[in-house]
Amino acid sequence: MSTRGQGWLTKASRRKGDVWLHHFYRLRDTDGKKVETCSTIGPVFKFRKETDVWEEIKRRQQTGSTGRMTVASLAESYRTR
Repeated sequence: MSTRGQGWLTKASRRKGDVWLHHFYRLRDTDGKKVETCSTIGPVFKFRKETDVWEEIKRRQQTGSTGRMTVASLAESYRTR
């Protein structure tokens, strides 16, 4: 497991094989309480190294749920460059 300030990774067994899980904390909208959240990144055979998993997480954060770059990530990209 590795911590990078944006959560941590674990592996879990599924019927079709092992998968990477990304765990992180977020604030719940209803009461502002910090709660742990987990999302499945993909199969271990596809992402063999942890660095590959972190790159996929970064890519997903930039594109959002629609697969397009979010305005926030575009602004952040502009600020850093």
